[in-house]
Amino acid sequence: MTTRQKLLLTVTGFIMLLTGARAGLLENGNFSKGTANWEMAVPSEVGVTAPEAKIEKGEFHLGKLRATKPGYITLNQAVNIRKGKKYKLTYEAKGEGAGQYLVALHDPGKLGHVSKLFTPAASWEVIVVEFTGQFDTDSGWVREWLRATKKSRLKGGQTVNTTLQEVRSPKGDDPSRTWLTFAVGALDGSLAIRNVSLVEVLK
Repeated sequence: MTTRQKLLLTVTGFIMLLTGARAGLLENGNFSKGTANWEMAVPSEVGVTAPEAKIEKGEFHLGKLRATKPGYITLNQAVNIRKGKKYKLTYEAKGEGAGQYLVALHDPGKLGHVSKLFTPAASWEVIVVEFTGQFDTDSGWVREWLRATKKSRLKGGQTVNTTLQEVRSPKGDDPSRTWLTFAVGALDGSLAIRNVSLVEVLK
């Protein structure tokens, strides 16, 4: 971890203390462990070309994006959200080209906590998304998901060597899974993100 990253973590922790926020809702948000606990998904069955993906100095870079459908290229992590609790997602992003990308905390195909579209800026900008949990996430499923993606690594624009197929779906038909998703399938060009943080706001 670089001196800059250590300083940022210290400042972030101090801000959380002052603002009444609880940390620990997201793993490896600064990408210091590569793609550990993240899934870069590209559905090969629909013929979507994987983008160029790499991590440099704590920044996740996606290049050679070719616009298809919004949800066809996604960067995901399972997170534990509780109904009625208030949360704040913060990250930095920049990009080049045309189109928008989607940021969502949701159970895909069912219900979501929040979903917003953003247009990348040419230089780094801080994005803040505040929301209230709409349903309880299955915490056991989150633990399994994070365990299964602990050794994720990038290859050819996707993550490999995970054991996601072993993760059991929550029982019942109610929404009980929550992914933090960056969906970039509608972008033409490039996108980079860094310093991703998700906290529960206590005040």
